Amino acid sequence: AKMLASPTLNENGSYSKILVIDDDETIRVMLEYFLAGAGFKVLQSNTGQAAFEAILDQPDIAAIIIDHYMPNMTGLQFVRMMKRLQLLPNAALIMMTGNSEAKFIKEVAKSGVSALLVKPFDKERLFTVLQKSGVSLPLNSKSAA
Repeated sequence: AKMLASPTLNENGSYSKILVIDDDETIRVMLEYFLAGAGFKVLQSNTGQAAFEAILDQPDIAAIIIDHYMPNMTGLQFVRMMKRLQLLPNAALIMMTGNSEAKFIKEVAKSGVSALLVKPFDKERLFTVLQKSGVSLPLNSKSAA
């Protein structure tokens, strides 16, 4: 049961790519571990600015998981810029935050993100949020068994 199945190709013949943006390396490594284990190809950026370069380079990203509190550019600023530039209109944008204040949540919802992932979260919560955002897991549990 512990065998790692190889990532499956999605309909357009590319791997399901997820871009993880967080200035905290611990979080990036944890997310990569969860996501790669499920068959996603994971790209990492430690700033919003670096993420834009990755996006221009990789137009087939299925989802972006971004932390809100980062130096220089917050997650909200990043999302608003993505929307303004109409970059990856079909990608799911998932915002990570430790802040669950109603006012902040409302602001995030208004920005057009697909979902909010409140820290701390576990693997199950992460995958639930991804699936709710329209991102299907490359490997279903049957093929990974």
